[in-house]
Amino acid sequence: MFTDTHLSVNAHMFGLPPDALIVEQRTSEVTPFYEGTWMDGMGFLYRNAEGAVQRLAIWLDRSATAYEKFPFSVYFEGKALGALDAAGWTSTDGIAKVVPSSERDAGLLITLKGLLEVEISRDFEEELFTDPPVQFLNLAIKSFTQGPSVHGFVGQMFREGAVEERLAMGTLEGLLHREYVEGTDDEYEASDLVSADCSFDLFSCQVGKDDESGVGAARKLLTAPPLVRDTLVRCAGPRYGTFSCRM
Repeated sequence: MFTDTHLSVNAHMFGLPPDALIVEQRTSEVTPFYEGTWMDGMGFLYRNAEGAVQRLAIWLDRSATAYEKFPFSVYFEGKALGALDAAGWTSTDGIAKVVPSSERDAGLLITLKGLLEVEISRDFEEELFTDPPVQFLNLAIKSFTQGPSVHGFVGQMFREGAVEERLAMGTLEGLLHREYVEGTDDEYEASDLVSADCSFDLFSCQVGKDDESGVGAARKLLTAPPLVRDTLVRCAGPRYGTFSCRM
């Protein structure tokens, strides 16, 4: 989702299994190409004060009942944290914090101090009624700090001029939507929820004199700007609205 020199965020996507029973399609707006793609896991990578990579993973238990208040599995550096109380959990370095959301029956507020604040919540698919119903994660980005080289299938939208670039790319025939994402799907695939090894990786690369783009050994981005390591942009916005960014 996001890849930058100081932060990487991954998502695990899933679709309907071949034997899924579709009871009802509840909206006429679903196109003939609609098969359903949802998210059930998020991975966060950052570096602590010593420069060591720290990994936080959140998984949704899709077999949980609608009444379970904590249908999540939370892992830090591969260790399960268990169900969280109202005070939540904070990493020993003081950077990562996970707190159950008071605004939702099943939600988590995740903060990486000075980097990112997001709320994830459990939701149920309403356009396709299946047996059992599809459960998935919703994501609300409250704020994040980005560098000028930020990328990823969400992160690239926050680079200066990125929206205008994508809007000018035109429409993919037959898919009934505009194409805003640079590259193909497989170029965004990582080997693990908390691994930064996709083709667009910026988090784990080394920036050298001969590589001012910040891509390192990873794929050369088509629109990568020069990397300015000390320039960060703080982005913030309403819970489900547009974002404003300032230097």
